[in-house]
Amino acid sequence: MGRFKVRFKICSIRDPSKCKEIEGWVDTGSTVSIVPKAILKELGIMPIREQTFRLATSGIEVKRKVGHAIIKISVDGEELETASDVAFGQKDDETILGIPVLETLGIDIDPQKRKLVRSLGHL
Repeated sequence: MGRFKVRFKICSIRDPSKCKEIEGWVDTGSTVSIVPKAILKELGIMPIREQTFRLATSGIEVKRKVGHAIIKISVDGEELETASDVAFGQKDDETILGIPVLETLGIDIDPQKRKLVRSLGHL
């Protein structure tokens, strides 16, 4: 599947009115979303732990701080939101919307149209 970018909002859990709209790559291989640390700090999102990740592109292990945020995505004219872990992106990290956010919100990827679509959940 080709990569593509989407716009989404990242918001503070402590003050959900503090949001910023950003653009990031949809990455079905990422287990956490990555947002530049400057944006997370601006919104008052604080790290709660440090975690080791393996970079999909190189296989190199890196450590990143992780915090909690609200992520909002508009799909088919409806704004969906969920609380999620976010990694504090470093200088060369791309902004990534990870697969757990999409799964939680019942969002699929249409690879031909390169866009997000609503899906049926499984019980």
